[in-house]
Amino acid sequence: MDTRARRLLVAAIAAVGGIALGASLGGTMAAWEDRGGASMTITSIEEPPPPVLLPVTPGSGTSFTGPTWSGLNGPPTAPLPTQFCFTVVINTTSIEPVRSAWTLLLHTTQPPFNNSPPVADFRFKLYSTSGAIFTDAADYATSGIILATPAGDYQYASSTFSYTITICATGTPEPAWQPPGTQTYTQLSVVLIPQGIPRTPCVAGTVKGNQPFFVGFTVVFDWNALLDAELAAGRITQAEYTQWLGYNHWSGGPPGYYGSQGATGDAYVTSLQGYQAESRSVSNFANVTIASCSY
Repeated sequence: MDTRARRLLVAAIAAVGGIALGASLGGTMAAWEDRGGASMTITSIEEPPPPVLLPVTPGSGTSFTGPTWSGLNGPPTAPLPTQFCFTVVINTTSIEPVRSAWTLLLHTTQPPFNNSPPVADFRFKLYSTSGAIFTDAADYATSGIILATPAGDYQYASSTFSYTITICATGTPEPAWQPPGTQTYTQLSVVLIPQGIPRTPCVAGTVKGNQPFFVGFTVVFDWNALLDAELAAGRITQAEYTQWLGYNHWSGGPPGYYGSQGATGDAYVTSLQGYQAESRSVSNFANVTIASCSY
């Protein structure tokens, strides 16, 4: 681990505010299992992420309430990191209800669209079950804005008559990794959950999202401090402590958890990241728990 990465991981631990120790997070545990083998890559950034801007705004002469975010099946299903829907209730400044009066601006460079510059063709990722026309803005190459307009005469709205539309996106880019913080996520706990006989050391870490849009996360903890606390509490033996302290490779995870992988580096700083987008991204819709076992 180079000096820059080491500083980043130590800073992440400070931001998290330590580790919480306790009983297992739940589930019936058996021998740990490796659910993936891809190498872990973490994209680091030097500065905190910029404030989240509105991903959907009204065009000229248009107003709306919302958006309400959901999964592809609508509320109460939750969005996923790379697929979601939003619903808005549209009005216009027109006295008469006409379909040509409303426009929605989709700012695809913003979360949850995650169409990072240089922007790619994004229109094929969007659809509406009631129909909509998606057109690149004139400055799309730099702004990433896509215009959503009515597809039929039935989609009319006025100052007194509203039209409700749901627009969905699938196959969007995976959310970028961010450090913990009030605008991203908070690490809640890291607990030791030994598996098997003789026992193998596994941990489970839980994070909560602090915004409605997904961000990539890692679980970071001090392996030495975790084992110290477990030994002091009498939950592991001195022999287990001595053996496990030297373990620095992490992979797989106990049944019932999202598996993850990672490594223990200098000063016993350990970083874990899930194998799939769903296990390495979090929003405020639900906490995410990942687990991994060491050897």
